[in-house]
Amino acid sequence: MLEMKRESCESVDQHISQDNTKGRQITRRVEVFDNLSCINQNYWKGIKSFVCVTRSGIRKAKPYYERVYYISSILISAEEFGEKIREHWLIENQNHWIRDVLFREDSSKIRSGWAAQNFAIIRSIVLNLLRINGYHSPTTTQRMIADNINYLCLLCT
Repeated sequence: MLEMKRESCESVDQHISQDNTKGRQITRRVEVFDNLSCINQNYWKGIKSFVCVTRSGIRKAKPYYERVYYISSILISAEEFGEKIREHWLIENQNHWIRDVLFREDSSKIRSGWAAQNFAIIRSIVLNLLRINGYHSPTTTQRMIADNINYLCLLCT
């Protein structure tokens, strides 16, 4: 669907950032393009820009390289796009991943009536209770306190 001739387009802005956290060295290059003739616009309406993010570095002592593209209905600076993309992944990693992997929400068979929404609310309450009480890794917390009903009750008070 994304037929792009990036080589023929010049970016209107670019931003490079580097991180050295959790044993990873990451360089991110964000480029913003407003010349939409480089892509086939038939599939998307309202596009104002597209963004190319190149990530490279060392993860688990191995080099990696990744290039991803985003389309957008706004035109902002490369630095702002970079921040918004990272914010999105922060939410994904802190919330959706936990729900999908730890709570197995995607594979839940609870589907009838209001049950699915009620259980989603309960999961949110549990996550918030853990965070309020200083637990930032739900996986580790689950292993530590899952069998301690008295402590679990204390978390709710």
